[in-house]
Amino acid sequence: MDELAALAGIEPLEFRLRNLKDDRLRAVFEAAAGKFGWGKGNFGIAGGFEKGSYVATCAEVRVEPGKPARVVRVVQAYECGAVVNPDQLRNQNEAR
Repeated sequence: MDELAALAGIEPLEFRLRNLKDDRLRAVFEAAAGKFGWGKGNFGIAGGFEKGSYVATCAEVRVEPGKPARVVRVVQAYECGAVVNPDQLRNQNEAR
């Protein structure tokens, strides 16, 4: 997506939003980007859906010469519909 956005001369998140027809997927992209502070640096974003759930994740990765790449921070927005088992939902989405 980022490569297509670059070819079109459009910022990557804006490119995704312009081409989305699914309101739930759009909502998780907007929520993750908003909480992350999208547009205030050079970050990555991805999203998708499976089995009725929607997710978008923003990540900031630092790469310095001679050092391994390091994940600085990650923000995820997850929309799963009605929650039947809150503990299972936490287990699927929280890093421990």
